[in-house]
Amino acid sequence: MKSGKACCVSSDKLYNFKDTGAVYTASCDPDPADFFLTGYNDLNESRDYFEESEDYDLQFIKSIN
Repeated sequence: MKSGKACCVSSDKLYNFKDTGAVYTASCDPDPADFFLTGYNDLNESRDYFEESEDYDLQFIKSIN
C-alpha cells in the first residue's frame, strides 16, 4: 500500500476528538483522493488545493450568515 504524505479532508471525516488543553487532536480515515504531494489520487488529475481552500472558506462564511 502506498503511503500518503499529506492530505486535505473536510471536518465531517474527523472523529475521536481529544483536547488536552494545549493540543487538540482528531482521528481520520482519508480516501486516497484526499492525499496530495504523492502523485496519486482517484481522479488521476491535479487538484488546486488553494482554490479548494478558498471555496471551502467561502462556503463556511455563507453558512454562518
